[in-house]
Amino acid sequence: GLAVAEFGGKTYAVVVSYTQHSLALVDISDPTSLVYKDHITNSAPYSPGFTGHHLNTPVSVAVATISGTTYAVVTAAGETPDGIGIIDISTDPTDLEYIGEMDDDADKELNNPNGVATTTINGKTYAIVVGQDDGISIIDISTPSSPVYVGEIEDDADKELEYGRDVEVATINGRTYAFVAAVDDDALAIIDISTPSSPVYVGEFEDDSNKGGCTASQVCLDGAKGVVITTIDGNTYAVVTAYNDDGIEIIRVMG
Repeated sequence: GLAVAEFGGKTYAVVVSYTQHSLALVDISDPTSLVYKDHITNSAPYSPGFTGHHLNTPVSVAVATISGTTYAVVTAAGETPDGIGIIDISTDPTDLEYIGEMDDDADKELNNPNGVATTTINGKTYAIVVGQDDGISIIDISTPSSPVYVGEIEDDADKELEYGRDVEVATINGRTYAFVAAVDDDALAIIDISTPSSPVYVGEFEDDSNKGGCTASQVCLDGAKGVVITTIDGNTYAVVTAYNDDGIEIIRVMG
């Protein structure tokens, strides 16, 4: 997983390593001369009652600035229980600090989390998480040391959220939407999260019945794995990678 953060007049790459169970911060302000700043791992320090950071097999990372401090939000798919970890990366880039976490349980959709995005709605900052629990979780991280689980939508026969691999958030016409690339459902799902405690499933784009290849006239979302939202000439598009179709699909979602 990779994200880019800007603070203190510098630009940083925020990288998570699935195999090294870690998050690293690299100063890329001068692209020809990268500077490795620090990293933080899943390993537990020798302190009573502390069992380790939520960084076992991290998959994705997103960044958010809250009250002037920039944080990395990491999905950890190898934890027991699974969940997210929150790390202060800006107070001292040479000494990253683990701040808080949210664990999965029977009332949450955080088992094997994969994709994560952050957004601000009505002055509060949220982490939007998708994964192999076949749903979407909305977590209030406005107080990073004490995140609060506020809402979710679970997959069912009328939704396309099975194995959400990636998620992107965009505000369109004053409303905030989460766009979920669902690997096993071969689809892009759209959810209105404008009211985080009561998300509303809006609709989806599904793969055509073809498997292992497609043409320009078909919807190619077999194994939808990544999604980015962009605006071109006033129109909003979702750009989705399709793992099994060996290509990308561009979908106009507004305009």
